[in-house]
Amino acid sequence: MRLAGCELRKLACLPALWAFLALCLAFNGLLVATSPSGRGAFNAAGAVTADLGQRVDAAFLDSLAARCAARAQGAEAFNAAGAGTAVGAQDAGTAGEAGSAGDAAAADAGNATTGDAGDAAAAGSAGAAAAAGAGEAGSAAAAAPARDEEALLAAARSMEDLYAGYDVEEELAGFYAARVEASPWAVQMMRWKYAQMQPRVEHLAHVQADWDLYAGPSTHDAHQFLFGTLLSAVVGEACLCAMLAMVYLVGYEFQHRTEQVAYASRTGRRLACGKVAAGLLAGMACYALLAAATLGGFFLAWDWPHMMGASVSSQWNYWVESMVARPFLTWADFTVGQYLAACSALGAALVAACGLMAAACGMLARNGYAAALALALLCTGALAARMAFASAEWWPAYYAAMLLPTNVWLSAPAWFTEGGLSAIVPWQESVGAGFGVALFGLACVLAARRFGRKDIVSWNS
Repeated sequence: MRLAGCELRKLACLPALWAFLALCLAFNGLLVATSPSGRGAFNAAGAVTADLGQRVDAAFLDSLAARCAARAQGAEAFNAAGAGTAVGAQDAGTAGEAGSAGDAAAADAGNATTGDAGDAAAAGSAGAAAAAGAGEAGSAAAAAPARDEEALLAAARSMEDLYAGYDVEEELAGFYAARVEASPWAVQMMRWKYAQMQPRVEHLAHVQADWDLYAGPSTHDAHQFLFGTLLSAVVGEACLCAMLAMVYLVGYEFQHRTEQVAYASRTGRRLACGKVAAGLLAGMACYALLAAATLGGFFLAWDWPHMMGASVSSQWNYWVESMVARPFLTWADFTVGQYLAACSALGAALVAACGLMAAACGMLARNGYAAALALALLCTGALAARMAFASAEWWPAYYAAMLLPTNVWLSAPAWFTEGGLSAIVPWQESVGAGFGVALFGLACVLAARRFGRKDIVSWNS
């Protein structure tokens, strides 16, 4: 552990790592600043569900209708008060005109008192006009939440049973089986996967998960931005940080020409384990930092805390693949908070897999630049293989490629769902993350054993 601490101190003194983290945070800030429109409607839904709960039933509809009626009455009273202010302003203006006439008469008569009264009346008229303008601005600001709540009430009244009678075989299985018909094995597996999903749909219908409001009509865009864009960006950046840290540590001795001194003893050969541990810890620390800063800033602007108890399988939540929209069907019951925790844990597994992959490449290549090139080829090669196998309709090879970390990361918008064309078994993203950790962990162990037996006399051979 002491060796790992020494390696962590090396990373703490690496300016490139801190600069990369700063760039990542700046990029994430730009994403948050350009987040989809509809924040007002989303926050209005959060305020409603904070008071009334998530489940849409008769009591919810009655309470929301009463809430909208109370807002409407308050708006009418506010407008009436504003109208009274406007009348007062008009009367004050008339008095001001009279005062001005009095001022003129006083000037002729040499009486300044009446002129002073006219000035006071004119000042009162200007103040009343300003108050009327402020009242109109306040009325417009107060009208926005009322409009959002009325739209939410109309949307809630339009909700109907989604999962009762929903046939997965008819809606999804046949469609995707036709997509992979070139491979009988893929057709069989696809139909088997959706057969496993049918009991889940019946369970969702039983617990009425589709009757959770979530964020109403704003749900899809907000959910996909959080989980498909923002969290996906954080996980990808943390993976890059883990790979950068690992490549730097494993290639440190080669870069500084100290390897034949450092690795001449048994303690020196054990440096590899300390480097791997330090690289993984650094990757997880970067992941925690990026997630806390990015999601914390986003949650300050969007009222996500009040959405954490909603079911992600609400009828307002859906995702689109191959131009086909389908409900957000997950393999387990998830609230938004539970789904966020599960996605964060899966992201941590991907960070670990990428760190182990970088460690294996670094110990085999020794040269940090060669290791970085190998990593780039592995990551882009996984993506290219996925596209090539799909184009050639080599579906078994395609689904094997989908288990690699790069392709698991790209499927982030549909993690823990039936996955559509990208998944052939339930929980495929979890299988892929576990496979990546196991595969590259084994590669790292084998590379470390080779590294420990390597003769430094023939190091360059």
